Amino acid sequence: MKIDRSELENVCAFCEHAEPLIDKSCVLCDRRGVVPSTGHCGKFVYDALKHSPPRNVPAPVLEYVEINTDEDS
Repeated sequence: MKIDRSELENVCAFCEHAEPLIDKSCVLCDRRGVVPSTGHCGKFVYDALKHSPPRNVPAPVLEYVEINTDEDS
């Protein structure tokens, strides 16, 4: 499945030049140092391995209902 570039956010958390830190709100950028993970700059290069797609919604739990089809009346 091909990802449309216009749907992606250009944030430092998904950049090839950034490495995550212990604090999830910041990343270590090769170009700019420690920056917020929601920031962006002109050197952004998308890294697909850093992007995790949203999880699927779990299927609803269905209940078993017994239907009486006997028409003895």
